[in-house]
Amino acid sequence: MNKFALVLICAALSLTSCKKDCEAPALAENILGSWTVSWETNSVEFKSNGTLIDPNDALIGGEINGTVLDEKTYSVIGSDSLYLRAENGAQFIETTLPISGNECDVITVSILGISGTLNRE
Repeated sequence: MNKFALVLICAALSLTSCKKDCEAPALAENILGSWTVSWETNSVEFKSNGTLIDPNDALIGGEINGTVLDEKTYSVIGSDSLYLRAENGAQFIETTLPISGNECDVITVSILGISGTLNRE
């Protein structure tokens, strides 16, 4: 009876201690959805049609001659870059962020050589 109990306990511990590792899909697929920006504590959303919802300008935004650049888009370049654009009419700004890490729930970006993270909500 003691051996049986020991086997049951060991089996239960091994089943509960196993953690499935997540293998992140390609960046273009993984980035879809809502993320918290670590250096701003604001949320952004990447939509499948290339629209970027970034109401607090956590990743990109600005104003040129009084024109607010509130139409935001993104595209993934290969597996290591994120292109961002904010525009309104003919006015626009754009930037490309290097991606140094693509994990299931964390994407690591570099802004002016400083690393930050996007954390899945």
